[in-house]
Amino acid sequence: MSDNNSIISAVGRGRGRGRGRGIEPQNGIISNSQHLAQRSQEFTPPNLSLSQKSIADSSPKISQPLSETMFQNSQEVSKVSESKISNSPVISKSTSANNFKPTVSISSLVENIDKLTENEILSTYPSKIDENKSEGNIEKLVNLLCEKALDQPDLGPTIAKLCNAIWISESLHNLVVNPLMKAIQDKYKKKDVNKRNSFYGLCVLLCELYKLLRSKDLPLKPLTNPVCCLLKELLLSESPSSEDVFYFYQELESVGEIIEKYSPENMDDIINKTRQLAISSTVSPSARCRLVQLIELRAGSWKMNDDIKSIYEDTFMELIQ
Repeated sequence: MSDNNSIISAVGRGRGRGRGRGIEPQNGIISNSQHLAQRSQEFTPPNLSLSQKSIADSSPKISQPLSETMFQNSQEVSKVSESKISNSPVISKSTSANNFKPTVSISSLVENIDKLTENEILSTYPSKIDENKSEGNIEKLVNLLCEKALDQPDLGPTIAKLCNAIWISESLHNLVVNPLMKAIQDKYKKKDVNKRNSFYGLCVLLCELYKLLRSKDLPLKPLTNPVCCLLKELLLSESPSSEDVFYFYQELESVGEIIEKYSPENMDDIINKTRQLAISSTVSPSARCRLVQLIELRAGSWKMNDDIKSIYEDTFMELIQ
């Protein structure tokens, strides 16, 4: 498996918590037990649509580019850091760190994020963050959000959507690019020492950010290899746990089409490993069902009609009973 030195450095709840979940998590990994129980009764795979509101002419120039050591190709850094956002307003001195007077605690926003619905978060948080914008506050915000996502993997899709809302904001974009990418890099570099639950959270967060964030209307290419590496590591064991397969299914279904387009060689590796496990006696029948579903999804160019999808869902529900 590729190591830390080759990967990243710059640049909701999916459809709600537990989006697209295939394998029942164990030991309380999913924080909202009521929601998980509901999903086990009525599973609806996530929307595979990749449409996202894009930045008009995309990202601004990053004044202090991050270290390039985690990129396989250092040219990828400049492609992202040199892009521009059109009509991006200049933040006035009145909102600088020295003159800024916060009206709401950044810590309290993140602390209470798991008490709100995704719609409540996405409809209220961006304006609150904008009212409190400063370099220090945005840096603190993204660090706390990343910590929250690693601590509660089910919040990863929603946190990624909130980060994207900040990313596409003309008044916030310039402030968030460096802190967000640095926070991602720091978390990724520590992935091998993370507890397994934090590893799942990192996988969800990076995959969902990869699906959402755009530069010049394109996914952030420097995130491609980290995302693929994390997905491969979920199936690294010859006997992956139900949680391993659960998060693998959830996130490959979410970003598989993007990986297929921008890194087909990585997708070939991922699907080959999926096939090996699908015919192995080391995985449970329910896990095998999800792996086979992913293989068929890829064979259908990441599209699956409702009838076939229903067959897989019915089969899966029978196998976990």
